Amino acid sequence: MSTMIKDTERSAPDRQEEISRLVLSNSMINTKLGGISNVLVPHQRPSVFQQPVIFPGADITQPTVGARRKPSIAAVFGSMDGHPSWYCTTVWVQISREEVVQDLTNMVRELLTRFCKSMRFKPTHIIYYSRGVSKGQMKQVVWPELIAIRKACISLEEDYQPGIIYIVVQKKHHT
Repeated sequence: MSTMIKDTERSAPDRQEEISRLVLSNSMINTKLGGISNVLVPHQRPSVFQQPVIFPGADITQPTVGARRKPSIAAVFGSMDGHPSWYCTTVWVQISREEVVQDLTNMVRELLTRFCKSMRFKPTHIIYYSRGVSKGQMKQVVWPELIAIRKACISLEEDYQPGIIYIVVQKKHHT
């Protein structure tokens, strides 16, 4: 990185900003090329990492208000290593304005399969992060998605039942 920084007459804050941008760019390029930029120090890792764990999460991008015929885009990502610092993503088109990830079973199954190939074993825990869900939609979103995750596990192996933690970020919260 030192070869990328040209020595010039600039103030310290300008110089620091340039270095920060280069470090961020380097980190993003490294990640996109499959590298690992950050890991947790082994002796300071939370106990959840003592067994194989996958961290999937989901989000749905809805079309703009006036675009009634355009579909929604659902994306589900999942960690693929034990750090976790390497992630894969599955992206699917689904019915417009639908708040539940429609094909979550297949998307999670794909991520679990990739995790198994990467780590050579199945995760014993799934810690799933759901996108912003309003209080009124909680039951309509959480239960179908939780069932879909469980179906994905059973589709890999009939008696495969890892522990599942489902974390929801609520919309319009006030701090």
